[in-house]
Amino acid sequence: MRRALVLSSVLIAASVQAGAPPREPTVDLKREAAQPRPGQITPGAARPPAGLPTPPAAAGADQAPTDAAQAAPHVFRERTAAQELAALRASIRDEGVSAKVEASSGDGPAQWRADGGEWADTGAGASGAGVLEVRTGLFRAVTFAVGDRAKVTVMRASRVILKQVRVGEDKPGEPAPRRLVVEVKRGRVAVDPGPAPAGGAPEQVTITTPDWMAVTPDRLEVTHDPGRGTTTRYLPAR
Repeated sequence: MRRALVLSSVLIAASVQAGAPPREPTVDLKREAAQPRPGQITPGAARPPAGLPTPPAAAGADQAPTDAAQAAPHVFRERTAAQELAALRASIRDEGVSAKVEASSGDGPAQWRADGGEWADTGAGASGAGVLEVRTGLFRAVTFAVGDRAKVTVMRASRVILKQVRVGEDKPGEPAPRRLVVEVKRGRVAVDPGPAPAGGAPEQVTITTPDWMAVTPDRLEVTHDPGRGTTTRYLPAR
């Protein structure tokens, strides 16, 4: 290889000495270097008119879609549903309820507290008022009479909040009706809105879990497992 390179150099030198014309390069490097790059404005070139929008970036650039509808459809639906549910919950103004322990079954602890206060045992006949949070042990279930008609049974190993919300706006001398809200943090509850008042519509109850919400006049059993989500079951009529 080394001998071939030396021989080639000797032949080139001989051709130059003999007056052979040198070969011209196939690519004019000076001309290529003088050409403007894409998007470059050279001196004296016309500039784009002022006020025109900047051309959009090339497809595939690191730019997130500005329109939410351009996102994956299933992701868009899930995000919208979660946002609507969060907005609805944020708009609810919690108010306290009055409740009384009507019955209990099983052994073990069961406690409640009002408005985030101290925990207390749910003894037979105990009553409370406020935004009530209930927690039950592995072998204990408690039934509460809430308000005038509703009954809520908090099953074992559950955590539930009992409260109410205003439906409509209060008027002078005519307060707006209130609706019971049963918020299931975990576990299982059985909710009975109670009989309809004489000549009136059936009472409705709002039942909510971390991933589900319903307003219903029916007797309903709701179970929420953080790993499996929410399941519901209609209970027999009264």
